[in-house]
Amino acid sequence: IGRMSQTSRGSVGKLGEDLAVRYLTGKGFSIIGRNYRKPWSEIDIIAESSKGLHFIEVKSVRADFYQGAMYRPEENAHSVKLRRLAKVIETYLWEKGIGADSPWQLDVIAVEIDFSRKTSKIRYIESVSIA
Repeated sequence: IGRMSQTSRGSVGKLGEDLAVRYLTGKGFSIIGRNYRKPWSEIDIIAESSKGLHFIEVKSVRADFYQGAMYRPEENAHSVKLRRLAKVIETYLWEKGIGADSPWQLDVIAVEIDFSRKTSKIRYIESVSIA
């Protein structure tokens, strides 16, 4: 997992994003950008595959902290967050001059990090519906 000494919420999120990037590149994705910010929200990772553009929301938790709880990090990708992401995606496409007919999708990567065991578990959820 790399540096495991930092366990603040921000560093857990950053480590989760780094692990997600490593996962995606291992699956053949090209990383186009990270942390595309607008005042209303942020896209964690923008990647490209043979399917087109992927806007990826990464949700990370400390598995050793939440162990035994019926909690999954992807549950934090709720409808309000997804609607904000849709607005950021629209802005990105407009700013880059990418046509509405270009293929893209919103994906979620859930990362559970177990600092005590120095392990992680990644779930990749493709084509999340924006309600």
